[in-house]
Formats: sequence, structure tokens, C-alpha cells
Amino acid sequence: MSPYRKLIARYRWPIATCALLVFLGIAILFALPAGKTGDWVVPGEFEQQQALLLAWEELPRHQADLDYLLPQREVLADIIAASYKSIAVVVLVSDDESRLSAEQALKERNVPLRKITFVDVPFDSIWIRDYGPISVKSVDGQVQLRHHEYKMTSEDWTNAEGQEFGRDQDADLARRLARLTGITSQQVPLVLYGGGISSNGDGLLLVASDIVKWNKDRYGYSKQQITDILMEYYGATEVIFLTVLTGEPTGHLDFFATFVSPDTVVIGSYPESHDPTNAMILNANAQRLSGVQTSHGPLKVERITMAPHDSRFFGGTYANVVFANGTLLVPTYGIDPSIESSALETYKRLLPEWKIVGIDCGALIIGEGAAHCVTLNMLNWPADLKLPAVPVDWQSRNGMLDSHHERDSR
Repeated sequence: MSPYRKLIARYRWPIATCALLVFLGIAILFALPAGKTGDWVVPGEFEQQQALLLAWEELPRHQADLDYLLPQREVLADIIAASYKSIAVVVLVSDDESRLSAEQALKERNVPLRKITFVDVPFDSIWIRDYGPISVKSVDGQVQLRHHEYKMTSEDWTNAEGQEFGRDQDADLARRLARLTGITSQQVPLVLYGGGISSNGDGLLLVASDIVKWNKDRYGYSKQQITDILMEYYGATEVIFLTVLTGEPTGHLDFFATFVSPDTVVIGSYPESHDPTNAMILNANAQRLSGVQTSHGPLKVERITMAPHDSRFFGGTYANVVFANGTLLVPTYGIDPSIESSALETYKRLLPEWKIVGIDCGALIIGEGAAHCVTLNMLNWPADLKLPAVPVDWQSRNGMLDSHHERDSR
């Protein structure tokens, strides 16, 4: 036997074993659907975060808009005061007045300004949850951002010349933050709002049904195409579309749903006597989720009664909560003390190690949002971030947006 054949004979089994392992690895790789490889996933908001961002909007020119914004600023200050001890707080400001007024409001609440990071950056509205980037993490701890298409227009929003405007600065904020922080960000070809999705941190993604409509109108996407995109860019292993509430103007998921752990989700409820249509919708959503399998076992669904609503505005939600590293901020409205007390007690039972704090969000709900809508959780925020020494040209920006009616409505 030749030396070559002897060598083959000697190592034929190790060679065959290695070849088989390579073949199986390739087969498994091609068998996995796109987005299910586990490279990136949207963390649960109940997980450890590095920063909480809020946008302290500049003063509008019209008195009606001013009457909305000033009380809303007070809510932002209350949120900061309740959370800065457990999470780093970053406040975006857009001119000198917004920064000084934010500082004054925090001083009145005895918040040490050295604990707050102020960032000078252009934006249009306080509703940062919907236009800010979404953090994703890898199995080895890396963090990236995903920025999606944000477009919000209304015939009622006009400038001093009567021209319709959108929120272009809001739409560009995610890219600005990526450049500022140096965190890699990827554009997602999808119309999406941060209040439209919720993650259990382990691949299960809940999505507002209106996202299908938004993307069908914009791109002609089918529900399956949207699901594929969410799997590819957000690492979802399962996507569940939940029907949004009737009569609630935003069509957002965070109005009635939030995860408190990988295997527990809170879904709002209505008494049938108060709102039979939405009672049925929420019951169907809860039934849809009950028993869904997670890596931690069957999904448990907890119910919290929604605040009553009337003809003036849709009403409050106790699912629109803010997670701040052991502190949970729950919106309150003073509408029905017994319902609010029950909501707070439910969160205390579900999160026994957390500090549960009620935040009066009456000024926000009139603008169609609550605490979650005006905050943005960041999985990573550079501690040694070097901020620009010279602010942008405030005067040129101030002339860009001059709203005519309810500028701070979503």
C-alpha cells in the first residue's frame, strides 16, 4: 500500500466525521428562516437599560399650543424626578429657552442637574417613543439601533404661511443620535412607531394591527412581508398582530399592552357596560396571547382595567408604563381612584422588587399619549460622550415650525 493510501486509511474516520459535521452545519443554516438566527433581538423594556431619553419641546408661537405644552412639560419633569436615581436621564433640548426651563423645573423638584445630561439637537415634538430609534442586542452583548420610517402629517398642522408641514426633525432624530453616540444604526424599510410594538426580550414581538395598514398604504406590503422584515431586522422568532382599539386615535399597541417579564404580558380591559366594542377587542387579544409558548413556558396574561373615557378624549391607559431599572412609572389621571389603585396594586404584585410610582398624565392624555409615549429606553448610552460645544442655530430652526392647531397631538 502506498504512503498516500496509508495516510487516507489512518485518518478516514476523523475526515468523514468532520465532513459530516460541516454538512449538517450548512444544512441547519439554510433551514433556518431569515431573522431566526438569534443574532439580534429587541430587549424587553423590563431589562436593564442604560438611559432614558425625553424631549423637552421648544415653546410654540400660538397660545392654544402653549396652553397644551406647559402642563406637558410639568409631566416630563415629574417623570425625570421619579426616575433619575435608578437610570441615567438624557433630556433633548432644542433652544436656549427649552434648556433653561427644563433646568428650572428640575431644580424645583430638587433634581441635581449634574445627574442629567442635556443634549442640544433638533426635533419637533415631545413624543420621542414613536420617532426615536429602537435598540437591539446580540447574544454576545453588542448593541445596535434600528431606525424606521416616521411620517406624521395633518391638514390641521400649518405654518404661518398656511403651508402644511410634517415632523421632519423628528424623522431624522434617530440618525442624529446614532452619529452623536457612535452606535451603529440600520435603516428598516418599514413605517413604524415605537408605540406600535412590544417585545418580551426573547424573540416574541407584539405588533399593532394598524402597522399593516400603514405599510400597505406606503409600500404595498402584505402582513407576511411585514413579518419577514420584523424577523430580519428585529430578530423576532414569532410576530403576533393585535387588534387596536376602536376610537383611540393613535392606533398604538402601548395603549393597552406591555410585557413585564419574558413570560408575562399585561393587557387592558373594559367593562362591557362601559365600552362593549373595545371590551370585546381586548378580550380577543388576551385570548390570542393566552398560552403562547415562550422559552420560559406558556405566556401568562394579566388584565388591568382601563380608565373610563368620554366624548372629550379617549381616556387613560395604565399599560403605558415606563421601566427605569427597578422603578416603574405608571400613568394616573385622577378619573377613578379605585381603578387606579387596582392598577398600581397589580404592578406591585407582578414586580414585587420594583418601586411603583404613579405619574399624573392628565396633560398628556389630552394630547393622545401618556408616560411611555414621551420616553425612550436606550440599551446603550456612552458614559464619556463628548457633546458639541456650540449649539446649532436656534433662530433658523425656530422659524421652521409654527403650528396652527394642537401641535402636540400625535
